Amino acid sequence: MVNNNKNNKKTKRKQICVVGVSPKSGVTHICLSLANFIHSVLRQKVIYIEHRADSSLLGVVGENQVKIGELSGYKYKGVNYVLTNDVSTIYKLMSQTNCWIIIDMSKLTKETKTIFNNCNRRIVIGSLRPWCERDYYRFIDKNIEQREINQVKFYNINKQKNKNHFKQIYGQNLYEIPYIEDPFSLKEEEFDGLIDMLQ
Repeated sequence: MVNNNKNNKKTKRKQICVVGVSPKSGVTHICLSLANFIHSVLRQKVIYIEHRADSSLLGVVGENQVKIGELSGYKYKGVNYVLTNDVSTIYKLMSQTNCWIIIDMSKLTKETKTIFNNCNRRIVIGSLRPWCERDYYRFIDKNIEQREINQVKFYNINKQKNKNHFKQIYGQNLYEIPYIEDPFSLKEEEFDGLIDMLQ
């Protein structure tokens, strides 16, 4: 069994923003896994914010409506969900709530980059397959300031051998995304990968 006290020391309360280099990078799957891990294993209060115009989660989590501060949200399996495309709503939650916050961000824009930069854990997920590699590098060059690159954790959704090439270019490690079968029913062997993402 996981020792919650040990994990709590390692994983301080955080605001975590996850963004994909391109659509279908697995951002929502990972965010759901992190939120459910924080609630069910670390026993911490967590708010999941889905930032996009059309929610992909409403059909799953949208039955039990609750108040989250002044906002309307949803509660599903102990995790609070806020589904919004409004940047000011996200800022308000970040500044006024004292709990873990996971932000599932559809894309980085001038407007959303400030939210990304204000989080104390920033995660980028993309593919370094040969036909996707250029997009990953272009995304970093366009969106991540050189002076802040060491504050971002980069993940690859494929098992590729070009981690060394990535490190040569950016001076940063490239991590492999952990395999999680079902974000709503986590297995103990999946815990370590999620703990690594939270640190």
